[in-house]
Amino acid sequence: LGPEHVTVATSYNNLGSVRKKLGDFEKAKEYYELALGIEEKTLGPEHVTVATSYNNLASVYKKVGDFDKAKEYLELALSIQEKKLGPEHVTVATSYNNLGYVHAELGDFDKAKEYYELALSIEEKELGPEHVTVATSYNNLASVLEELGDFDEAKEYFELTPSIEEKKLGPEHVTVATSYNNLGSVHKRLGDFEKAKEYLELALSIEEKKLGPEHVTLAIEDSCGLLSNLKKSNVRLFNKGLQDTSTTDTAAVTFGEWKDDPSNGRDSYNAESPRNQRRNKHLLSTMIKGKRADWDCTMLFYALLYSDCISGLNAEDLEDLIERRENELLHTGEQRRNLKDQQKRTQELQRNLEDNLKKTKETRKSLEDQSREKEKQLNSLEGLLKKSEDQRQVLSEQLLNDTSPFRIIPPKPSHDIASRDVEVADITNQLQELKGADESNLSILYISGNPGSGKSQLPALVAKRFYEKARKDSCSEVFCPEYATTNIHSSKNLKTEEKINSLISLISTKIGQYESWLLLADNVKSLSEMHVHLLRQGHGQWARGYLLIITQDTSCIPLPGLSIQHISVSEGMQSQEASSLLALISGISDNELGGAVAKELDYQPLALASAATYVKQLRQSKRFSEFGWTDFLRQVEEGQRGATETLFAETNLCYKKSMTTAITLAVREVMESDRIIDHALTFLSLCTSQPLNEDIVVNYIVNVVEGIKDKEMTIMKLQRCSLLLSHEDEFGVHICIHQVLHDVVTSLIQGQGVSGTCSEHVTVATSYSNLGSNHVKLADFEKAKEYCELALSIQEKKLGPDLVTVATSYNNLGSVHVKLGDLEKAKDYYELALSIQGKKLGPEHVRVATSYNNLGSVHEELGDFKKAKENHELALSIKEKTLGPDHVRMATSYSNLGSVHKELGDFEKAKEYHELAVSIKEKRLGPEHVRAATSYSNLGSVHEELDDLEKAKEYHELVLSINEKKLGREHVRAATSYSNLGSVHEEQGDLEKAKEYYELALSICQKKLGPDHVHVATIYCNVGSVYKKLGDFEKAKEYYELARIIRQKKTGMKKLLNFHSNLSGDQLVPLQYSFVLC
Repeated sequence: LGPEHVTVATSYNNLGSVRKKLGDFEKAKEYYELALGIEEKTLGPEHVTVATSYNNLASVYKKVGDFDKAKEYLELALSIQEKKLGPEHVTVATSYNNLGYVHAELGDFDKAKEYYELALSIEEKELGPEHVTVATSYNNLASVLEELGDFDEAKEYFELTPSIEEKKLGPEHVTVATSYNNLGSVHKRLGDFEKAKEYLELALSIEEKKLGPEHVTLAIEDSCGLLSNLKKSNVRLFNKGLQDTSTTDTAAVTFGEWKDDPSNGRDSYNAESPRNQRRNKHLLSTMIKGKRADWDCTMLFYALLYSDCISGLNAEDLEDLIERRENELLHTGEQRRNLKDQQKRTQELQRNLEDNLKKTKETRKSLEDQSREKEKQLNSLEGLLKKSEDQRQVLSEQLLNDTSPFRIIPPKPSHDIASRDVEVADITNQLQELKGADESNLSILYISGNPGSGKSQLPALVAKRFYEKARKDSCSEVFCPEYATTNIHSSKNLKTEEKINSLISLISTKIGQYESWLLLADNVKSLSEMHVHLLRQGHGQWARGYLLIITQDTSCIPLPGLSIQHISVSEGMQSQEASSLLALISGISDNELGGAVAKELDYQPLALASAATYVKQLRQSKRFSEFGWTDFLRQVEEGQRGATETLFAETNLCYKKSMTTAITLAVREVMESDRIIDHALTFLSLCTSQPLNEDIVVNYIVNVVEGIKDKEMTIMKLQRCSLLLSHEDEFGVHICIHQVLHDVVTSLIQGQGVSGTCSEHVTVATSYSNLGSNHVKLADFEKAKEYCELALSIQEKKLGPDLVTVATSYNNLGSVHVKLGDLEKAKDYYELALSIQGKKLGPEHVRVATSYNNLGSVHEELGDFKKAKENHELALSIKEKTLGPDHVRMATSYSNLGSVHKELGDFEKAKEYHELAVSIKEKRLGPEHVRAATSYSNLGSVHEELDDLEKAKEYHELVLSINEKKLGREHVRAATSYSNLGSVHEEQGDLEKAKEYYELALSICQKKLGPDHVHVATIYCNVGSVYKKLGDFEKAKEYYELARIIRQKKTGMKKLLNFHSNLSGDQLVPLQYSFVLC
């Protein structure tokens, strides 16, 4: 076809689409530009296909955040489409929608609204009012109206969409979830937080179900592959048949047989209708040459489906033609075969038969030789069996008569090991307690732990201590001959079950004669298979015995009882012993660095031994003689942990697996066999390496894993898994995994290409963010923080750390930390958000303005009013330019600037700004909206500073009325109103009334914000002021001191509250605080 054919352009477009889906936007742009270049040259600059390529390029620029460039290409596409398709074509409506989206991202919401309305008008007319595309336009228009502050109209449009989508797509489609999210957002803006929560939870339920592990992303199929087995020569022959057949149509002009010359091509071309000649010019340019060598599948399908020159061909003609051509292809060789060829083949067949007979004789001889060899081996095995039986008889007789202590425990590793005295003593004590609780039964202690936790060596140390105590109590020591047990263990002719039964038969004849005994069953892979070999509880032979079972099969461990207990050693070694082990093997005595290494390796014995061996071997080389723990930690940080483990695995005689390899094997096995643990590990690896509340993990599993709805059973499974760590505190049970396990699971997920199988899809992360925001409105700030951190963790893993969505989560977390009173942490998050937004969206985007607002508020709380004013003025400047003077977000900036000017003592300027804010909020939100109440509160505080106390009291009472009505009496904003009213009454001299209001505010804030919140400190200060004025200086001092402790803890300032004594030393003069919510 050549490099500039339109079909090549189509392929470039397809490749661009694939690259875009894979996130390779630069490569996608390159392919789309190649396609556009060909189409403009071949089809002309105003062809509708060129418009499609403009749209493709715009979609890539949207993905990378270059909305100005995207707008430029979309406008070019729209210009062509309006001219070629007409102004009311649905494709034009799509371009209007795209332009609306881009203008919204650029902050030009009025223009976005205009485009969305144009799109909706066309779609309702062309597609009907209940088409899903119309529902999408309703959503788009509502979103812009929401940004413009018209929340009631936005709600009306949002409410139109779910009914259409549920009818057309089904009630559990992810698009329906999006509409629920939108409805939740607008209800939140309107102050109806309970309704918002209801919609957001509906959305989350659908998203987790539909975007969970059973969701499969459809693969891109190459339809051209369907023809890959069709030979070109056969196509040409078939096509010729079509042309020949057309000459037999008596109703058509006949041209005779096709002879591969130009006249045949011209005749066929002329027989095509003018419409076909125009539309299929590129195909007919091949046909007109008359050369069948140039024909391909495209020509065949064109002839079958569209050609006019063979219009007389019907289905029966086509079937006859196919059959005739197939017979020609299949039987040409047979017609030409002569008698000489047949004779030659007969001779070849005879030679083959003779060769086969010879091979059969040789095979028979070989089988006879093998049979004789097998007979010799059988005789030898019978001799060995007789010898083994003799040895068994000797041992049995000795076991019946000898009661000396003996031990057979797992071999020590080739490196030094720690004594782990504390843990050995704990396990020994547990065994003794079990026996003391039930002396009539076998005492069983199950020990589990992740690979590398030392779960085999630790019981061996216990067994050694048990044996040494037995020797000390015995008069003499006579070791039992071990050759019989060794022969049983090493035998290659016995199955594992037969070996176990043989050993049990040897032991059981003597076990009842011992005062006490300990049996250690190491590396038990299946507890259910092992239990069948044990005598039932209560059997006399087991009464004085102890059984240590080491396993990872925790699912089958019985529940604890009088004679059964279970302990896990997954936490690893004690800190001091871990440092000692590192020093013992490596030869480096540095407790501080050794402790850091031990912590980095999660105190796991195998990992510690690997690290120490690696460092020791390196230091033996002159080149690396100075290599130490600092260098090792740097290597681990750089992701070279696997390399440091290789040397140990190669040199250890007893254990040939590295920590990473052992963990990988265990993880693969459990993820294949247990769906609950599989999803738990995947979830933990995708979310965080820090402890996560058990409720979050359990809720995720029961909502995502099909068929798993029992929370109690899920909790039990998680608690009994040896790969998971859990601990409990006053906030609940928390689950986490070791870093090496986190790395292994992450690697396995990425290797299998299933990183999207968790319901922690980016859309679900958005729902977590929304739920976090709603919990802020409900004043449940700890829960809000948990949801926001979970959303951020998912977004960073799925999107990368520098996307605007991640910046939004930073802003959300900053806001939560403000509510929790952790102002420095809030400032850090806001600065991270601003950095990303400035880079990705440009310095004058509305989201940048939001981050300036947030930073200004934090600086104000920290007392840096100059910095606060600077940030708020930057925010105001951007909003005026982008949103217009009457947008509700302008009111926020006016409020913030009013608060800063109040703190700076410029009360008239503060009043001016707050009145501007009130004017906008009353107009856009209504006089009883909670955000209008905030501005009333701010005005009340300013009037108080201007000594207009009656006006201040009037405003604060109005605010209290709105907040109690909209939010409830226990909301923190009601507390703000109580505090402000207390301040007014204090200024008016009504101290008892002031104290009453302050105490109401204090009660709410302590309950909702916690006892150490900065707002609680403010109220303590206010109560202290009242007590001072009442003359109760001891009580005043008590409250001031409480305020000082909180402020110092939260802000880091050593002297935030200043107390002074007068000359007599009996009066305190505090620095008074009041606070305002904007």
